[in-house]
Amino acid sequence: MAKKTNPTPAKTATKKPVTMAERVKRIELDVNRHGASMAVQMSAMREHVDLLHEDTIAQIESNRVRLIKIERLLSTPQDVTGTPVDIKVTIPEQGLEPGDYTDASKEVADALTAMGFKWGDGDRIECAYIVWDDVYNMILNSTRHDENKLPQAEFLSRAAVTAKKLGLVAKEEEPWKPEVGELVVCECGDFPETCPRGTIGPVICLYPNGAIDMVGLNGASRHMSVKEYRQPTPEEVAKYHADIEAAKPIGPYVTRVMCDGYEWRVICGMDQLKRYRIHRIEGEFEYCVSVQRHEFTVID
Repeated sequence: MAKKTNPTPAKTATKKPVTMAERVKRIELDVNRHGASMAVQMSAMREHVDLLHEDTIAQIESNRVRLIKIERLLSTPQDVTGTPVDIKVTIPEQGLEPGDYTDASKEVADALTAMGFKWGDGDRIECAYIVWDDVYNMILNSTRHDENKLPQAEFLSRAAVTAKKLGLVAKEEEPWKPEVGELVVCECGDFPETCPRGTIGPVICLYPNGAIDMVGLNGASRHMSVKEYRQPTPEEVAKYHADIEAAKPIGPYVTRVMCDGYEWRVICGMDQLKRYRIHRIEGEFEYCVSVQRHEFTVID
């Protein structure tokens, strides 16, 4: 059988060409569609960032509140029931340490003696310093000092702590009582010619009731009750001895004096500059110098 043929071939489907106007419209649709999607995404991101920001602020505030609570707990400790507990921190008191020393004075020496401290010897203020001896637990009056000098007030404050640790018994200061030969000051004005008020002189006799006899002006004796005399100050004692020394007569080639630890003889009286010429011989050498009155003492 003969094959049937189609004399008219089928038409092939062809795409309709896209016009420029259609392309522009499609681009506009894509831009609008994607632009809307991006706007949505951006909005969502903004909301997320805002939430994160709010969470961060809330966390910071929460941490701040917790820190305040912790500080309050530290400042006011509490027990297991939440009741505030009063905790007192005790700082140990500072006592005397090895090497502590201070300037010597009668006031400091009296205060240490009153605390009950023992002294290394009879000296208390003859030397320049008061030193703590931690080996024998006593106070020393010495020319030697260590490395830690303290003000007198601080030294006494530390000494009080040390005295308490050592269990020393405080001593009540005994009233001053003069001895024969000790200087006293007249506090009575009943005898202005022989012993006016303020006269300093040595005690020559003691009585059981505390009364004394002292030497007044020109060697006169004066009897005084306890209330009519007092203990002189160091300055008054120094002036008394200086006045006695200055009143001693000095005769050329007669008066012997002590100067710089050596014995000299005055060979010339006081000149216009208030100096004396003194002379001494030592072996084959002779020495002659000029000195002022306060630089030597007369040998009785």
